[in-house]
Order: sequence, then structure tokens, then C-alpha cells
Amino acid sequence: MPSVPTECSNTNIQGRGGGLALPYRTVRVGRRRAWARVCRTGRFLANWIVPSLAIPLGIMTPSELARYAAHLRSTVEIFGVLTDPQVAPRSGSTADQELAEARTLSLGDGIWGEDRVRTAYQAALMSYTAALDESLAMAAVLTGGVRTAIPAVVLSRSIAEVCSQAWWLLESGLGARGRVERLQCLRLRSAIEGERAAEADGTDRADWAQYTETQAQV
Repeated sequence: MPSVPTECSNTNIQGRGGGLALPYRTVRVGRRRAWARVCRTGRFLANWIVPSLAIPLGIMTPSELARYAAHLRSTVEIFGVLTDPQVAPRSGSTADQELAEARTLSLGDGIWGEDRVRTAYQAALMSYTAALDESLAMAAVLTGGVRTAIPAVVLSRSIAEVCSQAWWLLESGLGARGRVERLQCLRLRSAIEGERAAEADGTDRADWAQYTETQAQV
């Protein structure tokens, strides 16, 4: 799987594609077991799709492509249950403990509260949901009569990236502060890329905040 930034530095956060759109819809993500399922699903999608592209689509029979597509659709259906907004942490679980920690975590001028940690969960959920949607798009490509492997390659790279981002945000053992720090790294990366896009479009610097979340806002 592609690497993800492990430090909140310009070197690590500038080079990756795709930004985050904040704020996210309010969704409660479940206990550690659910996190593990999300991570396993992300690794499965990335590790299954990318090696399969070693076989050029042009030499695969329509029935073989149809089997791959059916398997992808089945995977999305099975793991789509983890996007249910009603999923909530079990009492005493790792997620429940992190939220409790955040409710009393004093940093800077006041108490953090749950919102920051929940936003990190929501960012991971957005990446996870995007991976499922792109997997459905991959299934459509496999059976859509395309003449090259390029559409599948583009999708497989994107799937691997969003899966790795979800895993990185939900990695166990981070605690409330560590999880929010990773979210801030992603927000800063998104802001840097958004500002570059705004500048390339000729947007006045004073109007960048209307175009994207800026580094100053992060």
C-alpha cells in the first residue's frame, strides 16, 4: 500500500493527491473491532485490486472480468454496513475511552471535548466510504467494455490511497490527542493543496478562504 505521512511536516504533507472537505457529517464510528474491520477491508481492497492489474484487461475473457466485478460488488455490500451512522462505541471500548479522554483533555485555553476526535473518525469514514464507491466504479469499468487498463489503474491507485488514509486515521493506540494530530496533518495538507489550486486559478489571496480551508484556518 502507498505510504502515508507520519510527521506533520511540509515534506510529508505536500506530495500526496486529494484533499479533505470539512466539515464532515456527524457520524459515530464504532468500537475497536469495527476499526479493525475497516483496516482489514482497506488492505483487502488495495491488495486485491492492484495485483490483479498485473494481468492486462485486454487478454482477460469477459467471464473472468465479470467474476472480478461480481466479487468487488459483493465486498462492497458486505463491508458497507460499517458506514451505518447509527454505529456507536460500546461502553468501555477503545473508542469510548478516547471520547472520555477528550472530554477532560485540557490543551491551550480550554477543554477539547469530543468534537475533534469525532471529526477524525468522520474523516476516516469519508475515506472508507470513498473506497467503497470507487470499488463499485471499478466493477463498472471491468464490465464496461473499456479498451485499456488505464481507467482501472487510475481507480486502483485512488482506492489504495483512500484506504491507507482511513487506516492511518484509525490506527490503534494513538489516543485522543494522537488521532487529532493526524487529522490536523491531513487538514494542513488539504489546505496547502487548496491554496495552490486557488493561486493557479488566479484567485486573489484575500479570497482564498472562500475557495478552500486555508493554512491560517487550520
